[in-house]
Amino acid sequence: MTIDYGCILLARKIQSSEIWKKPADWLKIWVYLLQEVNHQDNKLFKRGENLFNYKDVARECGVKYNSVAKFIKWAKLATLVATHKTTRGVVVKVLNYNKYQTLQNYKSDTKGDTVGEIEAKQKRNRSDTITKECKNENTTTAKTVLKILNLSGKENLIPAVEDLLERYTDKVVRDVASKVATKSVANPDARWTTFVNWCGSEKAKSTTNADIATMTKEEKLAYKKEKYNKL
Repeated sequence: MTIDYGCILLARKIQSSEIWKKPADWLKIWVYLLQEVNHQDNKLFKRGENLFNYKDVARECGVKYNSVAKFIKWAKLATLVATHKTTRGVVVKVLNYNKYQTLQNYKSDTKGDTVGEIEAKQKRNRSDTITKECKNENTTTAKTVLKILNLSGKENLIPAVEDLLERYTDKVVRDVASKVATKSVANPDARWTTFVNWCGSEKAKSTTNADIATMTKEEKLAYKKEKYNKL
């Protein structure tokens, strides 16, 4: 079964590129341009080029005219495109079009690999993704803990809170933060020191059966590992 209208290639590493950090409308415009430039040479334009009118682009993408103009200006500075004006509009050339829109360029990582090697790479990629997601979750939780402690402006403390989250369970760290917050310690440094000390105290480390029952599978494993290391 074939799919009408063809396709474009979108590299996975776009998520780590500068455009990913820009307004969402810019990414929509970028994808539209990739779709509309020529995929092969013709009498008027070469592969990766086409004639555009900013008003038409804005209408097709459902964005404002200024968004199109600002994106093109940025894309030129970022060496994503080159342009030149004509009496009918603007010719846009997508730079590196051949590099990113040639499927063979994406196959070098697995070319010649056995099925087992490919599966191993896929497994590593999945593991890296999970690790990244866990890291992001810890960072979010750390920010929440600092907010409970009324230390939201102390972003330099996030790594330290993440370390505590790794050593203890989320529940223990959150509970200690809540207890410290109720003590109304005025000095931020004293509040932080109290929090760290309480997390390291036997009281903070003690976990009841009821607490364990409410833990996720991952939290239970972390708790058992921490308890074993103290033996």
